[in-house]
Parts: sequence; C-alpha cells; structure tokens
Amino acid sequence: HASLSAPTECRELLLQTAVPILQELIEKGEEEDACIELLSNILEVLYKAQKVNPVKKHIQLILERLLHTVNQRVIILDRENTLRV
Repeated sequence: HASLSAPTECRELLLQTAVPILQELIEKGEEEDACIELLSNILEVLYKAQKVNPVKKHIQLILERLLHTVNQRVIILDRENTLRV
C-alpha cells in the first residue's frame, strides 16, 4: 500500500508496470485471487490518496487497460458456472 501513496511519479511507474501484468493474468484466468486482491488494494489506495494527490490519470489508466478485461473474464466465469449447474 505504501508505494501507491508515494509521489505521483512513483505511483505512475508502479502502475505502468503492474497494470499490464494484471491484464495478462486476468485474460489468461491465472492467479485470479491474487489479481483480485492486488486490484482491490490499488483502487483502495488510490481512493485514499485522492485527498492528497491527483489520481484521476491513474484511475483512467486502470479503466482503459483493465475494465474491458475484467468484464470479459466475469462473462467467461459466469458462462462456465452456468454450464456446470
């Protein structure tokens, strides 16, 4: 958590590295629990950091790179669960 509440430049570098890795893992359906936990932590820290630092650019990065991927994964999981019933 601490590194995401760091100065904007540090957060930028961390997100530029972490988001593509998260995107790849989510697309492959790998490490789902860890991805969920990490994405949740990132969003929580950004929410808290908005009181001190501008985070709009960082949230935009996450939305642009991960929202579609997460939605697609949820649809796939829903279909898989529906077929099992």
